Amino acid sequence: MNKALAVLLSTGALVLATALPAQAATRTLTDEDEVSPARADITALKVVNGDKRLVGVVSLRKAVRGKTTLGLVILTRRGQRYGAWTMATKDGKQRKRLLTELDEKPSDLRCKGFRVRIDQRRDVVRFSIPHRCLGDLRGKLRVAALSEGRGGADLDGTRFLRVPRG
Repeated sequence: MNKALAVLLSTGALVLATALPAQAATRTLTDEDEVSPARADITALKVVNGDKRLVGVVSLRKAVRGKTTLGLVILTRRGQRYGAWTMATKDGKQRKRLLTELDEKPSDLRCKGFRVRIDQRRDVVRFSIPHRCLGDLRGKLRVAALSEGRGGADLDGTRFLRVPRG
């Protein structure tokens, strides 16, 4: 009886420890077609819309720092459009940008806490954007990933994921 209770309690603790926060809504999309160079071929997009930030994790066949140009396109329910980008520069470095008004004249948003990390060991790019930087986020967001080559040519992209908040 004591052994069974100990196993039950340890299983419950494990489930609680690995669970996502209660307010985070997560959606995942996989894309297995190989249509682009490895550094631009998107294999999966995972979006977590938590309490305070939007996190997008884009998996690539090969994430290469200094050669990967990748972005998230974010559409709010009220029609606001944002782009979160990491861009390879000619000198082999990466630079990040958070943009608004993607269709018209894009403008940079200054946002403390906006982060982009390229993990070459796991071949993922992680975007982390505080909600305060994206304005009114009531309702569902639509998020897609897009990779580009030199000169801005689209190389690969995903369809939009609908991600509720919380």
